[in-house]
Amino acid sequence: MPDLEPETAYFIQLQAICQFRHTKLKSERASISITTYPLPKSIDELAEIEDMLPGSSPQPYPTPPSVLELTVDRPYYHNGDLKANVSWIIPEEAFHDESDDIEIIVHWSPEACIADTAADSGLTKVMSSATQENFLILTDLRFDCRYQIRVEPINGRGISGVASNTTLSIPSCNHVHVVGKAKPDCPNTATRLPAEPRRLQYTFLISNSNITARLTWEAPDVEMLLTGYRVIWGLLLQSHGSKMDKGSSLTKVLPKESKSINIGGLMEATTYVAQVQALSRLVPGRIASIQFTTPLLQASRLDPPYHELEASHNDLDRKQENSRKKQEIAAVFATNVFTSTFGSRPDVLLRNAADKQTSKLFTRNLASNFPGCLCLVIFLWVIVDSLLQ
Repeated sequence: MPDLEPETAYFIQLQAICQFRHTKLKSERASISITTYPLPKSIDELAEIEDMLPGSSPQPYPTPPSVLELTVDRPYYHNGDLKANVSWIIPEEAFHDESDDIEIIVHWSPEACIADTAADSGLTKVMSSATQENFLILTDLRFDCRYQIRVEPINGRGISGVASNTTLSIPSCNHVHVVGKAKPDCPNTATRLPAEPRRLQYTFLISNSNITARLTWEAPDVEMLLTGYRVIWGLLLQSHGSKMDKGSSLTKVLPKESKSINIGGLMEATTYVAQVQALSRLVPGRIASIQFTTPLLQASRLDPPYHELEASHNDLDRKQENSRKKQEIAAVFATNVFTSTFGSRPDVLLRNAADKQTSKLFTRNLASNFPGCLCLVIFLWVIVDSLLQ
């Protein structure tokens, strides 16, 4: 950057811009403050300035500390603009000497909004402002948006510290706090609010120790004015019943055609809260909420599920019952064939074995029909063996 004025402070911002289809995408701005050197008035001053130029022995400069107690107040509508106050505390160790001025750079941008994105291309806008105070008024905010706020300290030498981050949720136009007599021009809300999504359910998808919860739901009874769905999920605060931990919550806005979402990267044996809300062009609808606890992966690897154990026991009982039935069928079949061949059942023949006349008759029949009896025995053996398999 040529032609800079001597002994002048400059604030510089750098931003990346790219074209994606018909949309121009912009990154967050990187900022730095510099102060040019004064013009030398003598040879000694010139030598002193040359010692400070790059290439000379470096002098260590401390990094300014991050701000403390970053707080965002309740958003409000005032004089035709939606605003919010953000405040912080600058640590005393940030001021190493009286000439070391600390400047605070604040960036804010919408993270998720309820809007018709096809008609509003300004939702990706990133705004920035610099101040030396311990507060700043955020302006140009939008209704029904969640903002990401980043506060970054920079000292007079242009060295930036670690940024602090927080979020800000802006309510709908009909629920915003108004300061003064001027009120926002909100759309008519006489239309019936969208009901909560119906039959909100969850299932777990586990792959390679990764736990994913799949949420499914059905559209509300009245869905003619729906523009989409807002899904919020986060950890359950154990000390507050069913309240969600806002610090761990994430938000995603889906089109109205979507009726499901996959939430990945979940921790095992952890309870989560998920909320699904139908959105319309006027106001958001009622919220459907559900809690779920992820499974313990180690326990599922060591012990088979109960339903698998129950199924294995049922299969064993079924096999034993089939074997018993086959044995009964084989016994009845063998008895009938024996009776038709020798004229008497096996049990009757054994009881009458002591009778000489009966014994002679059985021996005479067996001798006269020996080849047929041998074939009959082999046939019975094959049939019984096949039934007992």
